[in-house]
Amino acid sequence: MPFESIPLILAQDDQAPPPPNLPQQTADGPPAAVEGQSGAPVQQQPQQQQPPPSPFGFGSILWLIALIVLFYVLIFGSQRRERRKREAMLKALKKGDKVQTVGGILGTVLDVRDNEVVVKVDESSNTRLRFSRSAIQAVLQEADKE
Repeated sequence: MPFESIPLILAQDDQAPPPPNLPQQTADGPPAAVEGQSGAPVQQQPQQQQPPPSPFGFGSILWLIALIVLFYVLIFGSQRRERRKREAMLKALKKGDKVQTVGGILGTVLDVRDNEVVVKVDESSNTRLRFSRSAIQAVLQEADKE
């Protein structure tokens, strides 16, 4: 019993022409029949192509979302904590506190107003500077109560 020759089809792109002895796909119907070596028409079954598995499945998306939420909490949560701490320090600012400004100037608070602070920076010449309250970077030490 002789073997019929069957064309071996490996990977092809969609633009490549169909191999010989395969049915031609028509736009309005099933593929045309191909005659085998015996002359009888041979019906070919249409192949259903499975899409390749996606590396970005539902589980991967959930992990990505969880990672973004974690970074948000770590980064913005710590910034929010620092901002609240700084606001509390500026509200608690009072006369006699030793402070450092964002420019590095050291001095003693003489007067605290709504948005301004008067700081004495030199004891010998009694030099006073007026700063915005937000220019105070840190309170170095509190003056002793007498």
